[in-house]
Amino acid sequence: RTTVDGLLRDGVWPWEGEASAAWMIRGTTFVDCVAIGVEVRFFVDADEGCVLLCRHTSLNDIVRFSRHVAHLEAHLQRKGISVRDSPPGAEPEDVQDDFVDDFDNDDDNGTDAPWASRIAAMLQDVGRGCAALRSEAWQSLALCGQNWCASRSHLAQALLQAPTGAAAVASLLKAGRAAPIAEMYPMVIALKFAASCTHPASLSVELAGLLASDDFSPLVAAELSEVRQSLKAL
Repeated sequence: RTTVDGLLRDGVWPWEGEASAAWMIRGTTFVDCVAIGVEVRFFVDADEGCVLLCRHTSLNDIVRFSRHVAHLEAHLQRKGISVRDSPPGAEPEDVQDDFVDDFDNDDDNGTDAPWASRIAAMLQDVGRGCAALRSEAWQSLALCGQNWCASRSHLAQALLQAPTGAAAVASLLKAGRAAPIAEMYPMVIALKFAASCTHPASLSVELAGLLASDDFSPLVAAELSEVRQSLKAL
């Protein structure tokens, strides 16, 4: 989105004079803390104007990819650009968001034991060898903190004070930019909510030092800044 904004602001398109060529952005975006591989190709068409072709490169979550494309469309419209999401006469795809959350029936007043045991089970997956399983576990922890206030004190205990969780957090923070972004980003989101229930004095010296580091991608660094602000506010 930042790249698109720059093109709109400068009014200079990289394909000017090359009407038959395409220009491409490829990267990773996050929807609900899930990493989605995205490729966007820009074409110039004499009749249609600028054509954007969005491709789901990771093929891991078509529902969230569709939501990302809808967000991009809304962003362009806010910039005053007329957007038509399909060619004339084409039928739009009917993508149903049938995601069912296992915790939908829980409320903020549940007992301590269920949250503690759920978070412990997620942390077990964080320590496993499969990268996809680790990513999903961090995503689940992040969404717990984001969606359920009752989970946050348990997240704080598990991620910032308990030895196993603190070691998993420290391992990713030590890796810095080299850490898999699909694990690092949701981990930092989980930390952001855990930090609201954590006093800075309870952090280990090692963890406090790692949180103060700046060897992170801009996306992760922005979220870590909020983690530090939450800790200072307590």
